[in-house]
Amino acid sequence: MQPKRVMLKRPSAKGRNRMRVRAIYSQFTPAGFDPTRDDTSIQISDGAGEVVCATVPASHWMRPTARRFTFCDKDGVFADGLRDGRFVKKKNGRVIFRTVSRKLPDQVVEGKNVRITVRVGNQCSQSTMELRAKKTALVYP
Repeated sequence: MQPKRVMLKRPSAKGRNRMRVRAIYSQFTPAGFDPTRDDTSIQISDGAGEVVCATVPASHWMRPTARRFTFCDKDGVFADGLRDGRFVKKKNGRVIFRTVSRKLPDQVVEGKNVRITVRVGNQCSQSTMELRAKKTALVYP
């Protein structure tokens, strides 16, 4: 996995806590890759332990186009706090993953050695990075 953008924002006086992740899940489309058949999990952890762990059941993924898989959970019923997510298969074979959440745990996140793991079925992709502080959020890059 190669993260493109990561943002973890804590609530401020005016705002809500949020999470945004955008990453290259894979440089090529894995054999048998289909979130509509297999559950998908995202886990974010730091040196103190797990920050986010959410699983989206396969039955909630939709395939609106041949190269896109999406889910939407505005009410927070089935995706453990994730609001929406998407996998996009590019023409060059890359698979891009993106997700957004507005419900992060109240745990303080340390920006060092943050690990993001995305699993579809029995195929995992993970990356470790260092987030930097930017006003009210921790971001990468």
